Amino acid sequence: MTSSTIAADQTESSQPAGVVFLDFDDALIFGSTWRILHQHFGVVEDANEHYDKFSNGEISFSQWGHLDAGLWGGNPANALTDAAENVDRISGIDTMIQLLRSEGYIVGIVSGGVQQLISEIMDGHELDFLTANKLNLDGGRISGDVDMTVTPYTKQDIFEQIASNHSIPLEQTIAIGNSSDDFQRNLRGLQIGLNPSDETTRDMADQIVEGESIEPVIPIIQEWAEGT
Repeated sequence: MTSSTIAADQTESSQPAGVVFLDFDDALIFGSTWRILHQHFGVVEDANEHYDKFSNGEISFSQWGHLDAGLWGGNPANALTDAAENVDRISGIDTMIQLLRSEGYIVGIVSGGVQQLISEIMDGHELDFLTANKLNLDGGRISGDVDMTVTPYTKQDIFEQIASNHSIPLEQTIAIGNSSDDFQRNLRGLQIGLNPSDETTRDMADQIVEGESIEPVIPIIQEWAEGT
């Protein structure tokens, strides 16, 4: 998976059952793709300073991302493959994706994480799309810049665009993530909090799944679909 969007396998003649939007950082993995790369390249201390500035409102999310990506500039791009090894993932990802796709759902990831690292971690999983923040590469090396496509302020528009591309109303979409930023605008469709990070997310979620497996979302989605 090398592009930021992966085309669906489903035939154009069949109407999808809906779209499932998966978050990635702190959802499908226990941790952050940004933090994984900071640790891999040994720049955690500088990254912490950037995060403090973002948390204090001194810089925007996009500015934070550009500063963090700048810490990795000059490193070989193949280091991203090494960084993807031994990442702690939630169990049941492949089972969930395969079953939901077999039932006619379009399933993919919309994440504020790092696109190339997500691609490496998810290599071998059948996704219909992957939209995240893509590092710029130059001559086989990380340039130190990043296309900040997915932020807390753009995620909703991306949901709407993907649903529109497949002619799916937002009421037939499912958002799964650990933060309220991962949910649909106006909470249309089904919102599942996966190991929610705070009380706001718990309050906004239609259903909550906690633990080390994502498989419990399957019966939740099936039951919800029967009632829609």
